Amino acid sequence: MRQEKIGILIRITKTPQLDNMKILKELLYPSEELVIGTTKKKVNIEVLRRKHVILLISGLDIHQDEIIILSHCQAELADPLVRQGQEKHYEMVWLPIVDNVAKDQYSPEENRRDFERLQAMMIWYTVLDPFAIEPAVIEFVKNIWHFEKRPIAVSLDPQGRVASENALPMMWIWGNLPFPFSKEREEALWKSARVCYLET
Repeated sequence: MRQEKIGILIRITKTPQLDNMKILKELLYPSEELVIGTTKKKVNIEVLRRKHVILLISGLDIHQDEIIILSHCQAELADPLVRQGQEKHYEMVWLPIVDNVAKDQYSPEENRRDFERLQAMMIWYTVLDPFAIEPAVIEFVKNIWHFEKRPIAVSLDPQGRVASENALPMMWIWGNLPFPFSKEREEALWKSARVCYLET
């Protein structure tokens, strides 16, 4: 059953899709609801249809400073002067991974408390219940997207294709400038930075 689910996730990410709903629904199953962390407002997963989505994947030990930096990126996207009448470039969803190690180290109450504390700091979408995330999804995230201990940000385009398996290094350096966080965009920014350096 677990291997079958992992196979489905791999096939979806490698097969062209009309939109991003298949991959998002498989990752977030059984829930089709998300919640905005700071307000606790519930929304249907459909709000993400055909949008660029950044999946912030971490344990319950993500550092507060990392959340603050990402909050600045999100606040910048909401600024009408930055957007100039355009839609937000992307939406972010926190997908916390509570694996067996975390479950063994801490009581369910401690894990729940940590989740709610971190969730309350996030101005973006989060899952309703991290403990409902299927073991197959956790295995997929670890083995295919190479999540270990440090947070990663998987960038999905509007068709659900992976633009980057980890956009965080780009975001730490350039904020939202590398959007859509593809390898080509990152290379272009580094090339531009080298040219500017050589010209000084």
